[in-house]
Amino acid sequence: MKLDFYNINERICGYSMAVTFFCILISTAVINVGILLSVLTGLILITKEKKYLEVFIKNKINLTILLLMLTFIFSYSYSIASFEEAIASLKKYIRLLFIPICYYILKIDWIRDKAINYFIAGCTIIMFLSYLKYFHIIEPISFEKFANFLGLDYQYKLLSGVTITQHSIIHGLVLSFYFIITYLKANKTSSILYYLLSFLSFYNVLFMNLSRTSFIIISILIMLIIFSYCKNKNYKKTFIAFVILSLILIIGNKTIMYERYNNAINDLTSIKNNSYNTSLGLRYVYAENGIENIKLKPIFGHGIGSYKNTIKNYFSKNNLELEFCCLTQNPHNEFISISTQTGLFGLFIYLSFIFFLIKDLHSTQIGKSVIAIIIVSSFFNSIFYDNVICIFSVLMISLAMQKMPGFNIKQNKY
Repeated sequence: MKLDFYNINERICGYSMAVTFFCILISTAVINVGILLSVLTGLILITKEKKYLEVFIKNKINLTILLLMLTFIFSYSYSIASFEEAIASLKKYIRLLFIPICYYILKIDWIRDKAINYFIAGCTIIMFLSYLKYFHIIEPISFEKFANFLGLDYQYKLLSGVTITQHSIIHGLVLSFYFIITYLKANKTSSILYYLLSFLSFYNVLFMNLSRTSFIIISILIMLIIFSYCKNKNYKKTFIAFVILSLILIIGNKTIMYERYNNAINDLTSIKNNSYNTSLGLRYVYAENGIENIKLKPIFGHGIGSYKNTIKNYFSKNNLELEFCCLTQNPHNEFISISTQTGLFGLFIYLSFIFFLIKDLHSTQIGKSVIAIIIVSSFFNSIFYDNVICIFSVLMISLAMQKMPGFNIKQNKY
């Protein structure tokens, strides 16, 4: 008996997507291969069903993505960047086109359910290792030796903090989403295990990891959960329990909270004293340069891949002596990045993309959470420029676009 080609293709597509979800905090190389294989096989599924218009045009979120990519491509015609810089930036933003395809793939129930379960499994492994590292049960040097044994480069920035294979921003962002996923699983199944995993991820992000963006995101997600409970008739008991637990956590970690408060104040003081060699200081400089870029070329911007040239000119103009690594294409702000390259025209399309995210996804808890993550990350990071954060954002948005009020706990087809 002959095997159905498209049946095999769907299996390859589904398992590639699941592996990508599983490895998001484990291996950058695997997620790059996994997402490409998922997209290629997903395109075959779309071709078979002839769903081009439905996927790319009729869905307004996907349509704005398509328009934004066309704007990036058009901006190459007047870009001040070199050919290599322009193509390098285009390669990063082209991954936005994965969203419509992943959206279509995750409409298949068994793929979506398997992807969620694989995501939880992969993140649980990393979170467990993160706790072992935090309590010095496993020392960072052990990870470095193991990586060297495998022929991998364990980056110096992973030796500090609680991160395992990705830096603190990615670690915090992914575990923030893991927090809401496990919470919703627990809420649906009344599972103590999922409640425990949700709490452990919340604690990991808020008190152990070193990422201000993640602090803001996890705080917003907690507020969303509180708001959802306020609609319940028994919300008073839940609210009182939450307040008591929050006070215990804050008091128990007051040293950490006080240290972070002092660090934030010191960073703000440095900016006031015209010293910008801090994370917050650099973001301030990048943002100020971005505003100047809009003033210079407000309509269509400076072209794709142009931010590095503009920030170099800004440093020279203002006699700022910063390290060479600060001359970057990544201003750590998606609004600044897009407006510099494509002007107010491209920024309007990106804002339209966010508007349709809010309009279409606000009705579910996952949708609200993804909206919060995307908006906060857009202010403090160029989420579609960074490789791993971009791929993870693609997966989050595509999953949220399914508009799941909960999770479909079904028997897998494969």
